[in-house]
Amino acid sequence: MKPYQPRPITFLGIKTLGEWRIKLYTLRTSDSEPVPASLIESAFPVIKGHLERDRQPCIHAGTDWGVLESYLVGFAMIHVGADAVFLLCDYWVGENMINHNEPQKTTKNDKKTTKIHKKRQKNDKNSQ
Repeated sequence: MKPYQPRPITFLGIKTLGEWRIKLYTLRTSDSEPVPASLIESAFPVIKGHLERDRQPCIHAGTDWGVLESYLVGFAMIHVGADAVFLLCDYWVGENMINHNEPQKTTKNDKKTTKIHKKRQKNDKNSQ
């Protein structure tokens, strides 16, 4: 296991998705290239679909999370990790609770992220 290295975090701005306002960030390993625009663009419909679906009735631990009031604001993070790409989506409900979800994860073997991980493997070999 490699020692911890700080990870570049980039704020991409506030994206309006339907009624929602979402702050969007990318997070990546320190040795990787910036997150490709195509990956960022492909995240928008996933985030929007997740937010719309999540407002449906959803009983968990005795609470119906789908009916709690929301400010329709949140944040999403595209995290390009060493072994997978994660899409994390969070928003506030009930004034002070955060609803955290991972609507999508793709591993380095998935077609969507294979190019990213092949570049990283090539860079890893060149740095040895």
